[in-house]
Order: sequence, then structure tokens, then C-alpha cells
Amino acid sequence: MDTIKEEIDLVELAWKGSSSNSIADDYSAQLKDKRQDTVLRGNKLLRLADRWFHRLDRFVEESIPSALNPFTQSGAIANTTFIIALISGFIILIWYKPSVYQAYDSLQAIDPVGGFFRALHRYSSDACMLFILFHAFKMFFAGRFDKSRWLAWVTGIAAVFMLWFDGWLGYWLVWDERANQVAAGTAKILDQLPIFAEPLSRSFLTDTSFNSLLFFLVFFIHMLIPLAIGIALWMHVSRLNKANFITRKKMTIAVTASLAVLSIIAPADLTKPALMLEIQEAMPIDYFYMLPVYLTDRLGGGLLWMIFLITFVGFMSMPWVFTKKEISKPKVDPDKCNGCEQCYKDCPFNAITMFPRDEEDKKKGDFYASIDPSKCVSCGICVGACDPVGIEFPRLPANDIRKETDQWLNTHLNDGRKVHVAYVCSNSAGSDLHIDEQTGHCKELPGYLVRAIPCTGWVHPLMIERALRKGAEGVLVVGCQSEPDYRLGAMWTEKRITGKRHPRLREDKVDASHIEYLQYNRSDFDGFIKAARRFQRTSTRTVKPIAQAGGKAKKYFKAALILLILGSLTYFFSKGPYTVPIQNESELVVSFSLSGRSVEKAEVSASSQEDLLPHMRGQGVPIERERADVRLKVLVDGKEVLNRKYEPKGFFNDGNSGGLEYIPIKSGRHTVEIYLGDTTDDEWLYTDERIVEFEKHHRTVILFGKGDGFQWHPEQ
Repeated sequence: MDTIKEEIDLVELAWKGSSSNSIADDYSAQLKDKRQDTVLRGNKLLRLADRWFHRLDRFVEESIPSALNPFTQSGAIANTTFIIALISGFIILIWYKPSVYQAYDSLQAIDPVGGFFRALHRYSSDACMLFILFHAFKMFFAGRFDKSRWLAWVTGIAAVFMLWFDGWLGYWLVWDERANQVAAGTAKILDQLPIFAEPLSRSFLTDTSFNSLLFFLVFFIHMLIPLAIGIALWMHVSRLNKANFITRKKMTIAVTASLAVLSIIAPADLTKPALMLEIQEAMPIDYFYMLPVYLTDRLGGGLLWMIFLITFVGFMSMPWVFTKKEISKPKVDPDKCNGCEQCYKDCPFNAITMFPRDEEDKKKGDFYASIDPSKCVSCGICVGACDPVGIEFPRLPANDIRKETDQWLNTHLNDGRKVHVAYVCSNSAGSDLHIDEQTGHCKELPGYLVRAIPCTGWVHPLMIERALRKGAEGVLVVGCQSEPDYRLGAMWTEKRITGKRHPRLREDKVDASHIEYLQYNRSDFDGFIKAARRFQRTSTRTVKPIAQAGGKAKKYFKAALILLILGSLTYFFSKGPYTVPIQNESELVVSFSLSGRSVEKAEVSASSQEDLLPHMRGQGVPIERERADVRLKVLVDGKEVLNRKYEPKGFFNDGNSGGLEYIPIKSGRHTVEIYLGDTTDDEWLYTDERIVEFEKHHRTVILFGKGDGFQWHPEQ
């Protein structure tokens, strides 16, 4: 049975039904299936996919220490590997020479130490992309990209694109046959923009036509992009309180050691040097950064731009496209706020600011809190931090919920029934519970009065105390595990209940053994139910069992195995097979840049200038300056293989015409005739003819410029 569908159907009934309990109705109406992120379109599908990430987290943490779980620290690992790549990249400059004529040789002659750092640079870059993609997909399926988190999402997507582009240019700098594919693909895209006087693709037709200044420009951009990535990452976490930007000590050692071992046992490879006159066939490519060559080798520049822009804009606009509506945000009542700053300290998203009070309000405190609705994600953690109940939370008003819980307890206790109270995070394993929001009854947990809450951080310790003092046998609080949806909420709750953080549970007022705090993610519904029923039978605190089989040696062995699997993925994806789609036996390549002759237009008549100012009136000067199309004809062994016209560039059709044609041809000796015309008639002003020996898997290139005439490569 589809429990998610049942849950949605149940709450939709609560939405439509009538009841005297308007608070429960309002909460059900706004959350529908008791999850804050149901304001997102396609939430059901996102949630189903999200369960697989939770299952992965659960599987790993059953075997290894949580501090070594790479899947719950994907963002921090991505940042750590980025720093490793940055440092190793600077070290490589000791050996690398950023010149198109020396780059390949400098890497080929590199010593073992330099080879280690080059491999470390490559594998850390690949690992960075691996984990940043995993992190992005995990956040996407968890629904953590709504309008309130738009800055983190947009800067994260920007960082992914910049990281990819930096790696793409990095392979260019090796100047091997992979670089040839990267350079040609880049030129095909850039040639669609009116930024070069001549097509950039002409620079990658022969070994001597490539501009060394352009190579150095690519090197400079490759060195500069990490600065932009660093700014994007800073903005990415700028709204997070206590963000784990990089991994902690144990994980840092594990990541660095695994990359170092991989760099030693599998040094970074070099393919053949970039020879422009050779036709590439098959080569290993890095799927993390070079996968777009599948498109650049098969599609035109205009279609490539369309795919890129649609993809980029699509990902960037997700927070606005997927968000159906805004959920009401909490507000601070300045008259009740005592300026304790606890909500300010506890907010995971830095949505709360403390402002100084006016002099006449100083008796209420020196400061008061204010919540920025554009940053607030409606987690409710600030409600659980507020002693004077000065935060109004429309979705779940604390005072009203306390009164409602009292009413539920009185009803059951008057009937002589024992009852437990459960506060269940709507993003934990309790998200699959079927709860009657009006009575608190739950068919999976009979004997419990269950309240669904956005985060356990919403629960103030006084609320727990109140339930026990009103007669509840015990109070169960259930939160998220591994990577909580609202980051710090689960941790703050545990510290509050154990007396390590204000507001603290007052153990002198209640018996703390009748309070149980559990953490289960959505993939472990059965484990959560068993633990809840066990607590119901004993009404005493227990320690949640952690199913980590074996001793420390076995746990660390499994951790090493997981790192080995991730390292293998990094290695094999960095050397994926690739075959160039067009496998011509030989090729004839013709490229020219030539301006057509001016096209004569009708002269300006006097009558047509009557409305112009005197200094703007021409004296028989043509009103247009268009140029004729340039015509190209190619004959091979007397047979016409190409006959085309090329329009002039420029807004007024007054620029040069440019052409680049690839003509497949069989290997062997052939007579090639080439004709260029710059007029509209059949006159061929520039012609050339040669007998050419076409080698197998090689190309012959003919370049034409008005100043240089026809240039044949290789020389015939």
C-alpha cells in the first residue's frame, strides 16, 4: 500500500472537513502531508527518490562510524577536495610550462614527485565533481531549494558550472589529443558569438595556426576561475549558522590519504600529443569534465548554445518554478521578547537579527529579535528556543498547542486510560504515520497522542515538562538522523533535553527517565515503531541501539572499503572510453576569410532627403554598404564535391565572409581544384590546383586569406 498517498489523502480530508479545532485544521491545510517542503511541485516523486539517499545513509552508518560516512558530508568533502586540487595545482607549476609549444613536453618529462602532484590534482578535481554532484542531487530530492534557500541553490549551481568549465580548460592545457577535442568543441561554441574577427575554429586546423597568446589566455582563465568558485562557495554557506565548510580531522585524513594512494598506484596519463592534421579515432576521456564532447562532436554551435542556456536557466530557476506557494513565517512579538539572543544563536539559517531597543523600551531589554522572512525556512527551531513564547508561529502556535495537548490528556485521563505523548518530526521516520490532527490519535501508535511538528527544535523543554506534569506516562520526541532537514534542530533538541544547552530540561521538576529522544530517518520506519512501542511498555529512557556489527577493526575495514569504491569510481570515470563519431578515412579541410565586393545600390535621390537635416543629406552616396556573398567551389579529380555561398557577417552585411568545410575523401593521390569568388557573377578570382597524397587517418588543410593566398598543409 502506498503510505505516502494514504497520508496525503488523510490530510486532504482534514483540509476539507470541519472541526472546532482550527489550529489543527490550519496546520493540516498548510502542510497537507505534514512536511514543510510539500509546497514544492512534484514533492511526491522527490520524496520517493529521497528515501534512497536515506537508505544509503542508514546502510553506511550501520557499518562505520558516522564521522567517516562520506554520504552525509558530501558538501564538506567536495570543498576539501577542491582545496586539495587548488594546492596541488599550484605545486604543478614548478614543472609545468604554460606554452602551446612546451606544455605537453613539460608534462611528459615530469619527475615522479611532479607526477604524483599532477595525479593528485586530477583525482581531487574528479572527486570534487563526484561529491558536488552527489550533494546537489541529494539536496534536490530532499527539496532543499525552495525560495527561502534560493541563494544557496543558485550559488551552488553556479559553482558546479564554474568547476566544470575550469576542468574543461584544464584538459585544454595538457595539449594532447583530448585537448584537441576540447579546443575544437570550445571554438565551435564561441564561433556563434560576434566576438572574433575570424572564426576561432580556424586556429585549430593546423599545428602552426594556433595562437600561443590564446593558449596563455586559457591558462590565465583556468587559474582565475577558482577565485570565482571560492566566492560562490562563500555565498553558498553565508546564510548557514555553524556551517561545516570542510571536513573534520578524521574525514580529512581519510580523503587525503585515499587520493594520495590512488595518485601513487594510478598516475595521471597522457594521450598522444595534439596533432591537428591527424584524425582522432578513440581515446580515454574524463567523464566528469569532458562528457560534453559527445555533444560538441555531434551538434552544431547554435544547438549547443540552446542546450546550454536551457539547462543553465532551468537549474537556476528551480526555486521559483518548483515552489507552489509561500508558507507563513514566524514573527517575533517585540513586547514579549526579552532580548536573550537564544533564538538568534539557535537559528540554523541566520534568519534572526538582534536590534537595539529605543530608550523608552529599555526596560524590556537592550535588544529584540527580528526574523527575516526571506531567509526563514519555517523550521520552528526559534520557537523551541524562546522562553517567553514571544515568537508567533502561525503554522503551529506554541501556546495553543500546549492547551490542545492539555485537552487531549484530560480527555484520556478522565476515561482512566494511560497515555504517552509523542512529538514527531515530519521529516523523520514518523513522516509515514497516519495522524488524526484533531485528536492526536495514530493508528500505528495506539496509546500515543501524536503531534506532527516541522522539526524537533520546535519543542521547548517546558512543553515536555508540562505534558508529564499533566499526567502523561512518558514523552517521546522523534527527530531526523544523519543529515537533518533543518541542520541543527536535532542536535539542539538533544542538548536541551540532556541539559547541555539553554533552554534546558529541568530534571528537578520532572523525572527525565520518562523522556525518550530518538533519531530515525525515513528509511527506518519499522525501527522507529519498535523503539516507540518499547518505550511505551517501559516508560523509561533507553539508548537507541546502533547496529554496528563487529569491533573497531571491522568498522574501519568497511570504511576503507567504501573509500575504495569511491576511489574506483573516481578513477574509472576519469578514463572513460570515447570514440569520435565521424571516422572518415581521410579529409580535405577548406577554410577561408574573405570580404565580398561592395554591392551597388540605388543612389539617394533629392526627394528622399527632404526630411533630413542639411548636414545629413548625401550627394549621390549609396545608402547601403552591403557586400556580396563569397562563393566556394571544390573539385576532386574533376568531380564537383562542394559549391556553396557564404553570407557576409556584421549587422549591415558589410563584414568578411568565412567558411570552414570538412570533405571526406579516400586515401591516395587526388587532384584538388579550389575556386573562390567575391562577386555575384560566375567570376572566380582566386583559384588553385594541386595533386595531393592523402594519408589514411590524416587531413589536408587549405587555408585562404587575402594577404597570404592559398596555404596547403602539409606542404605539397
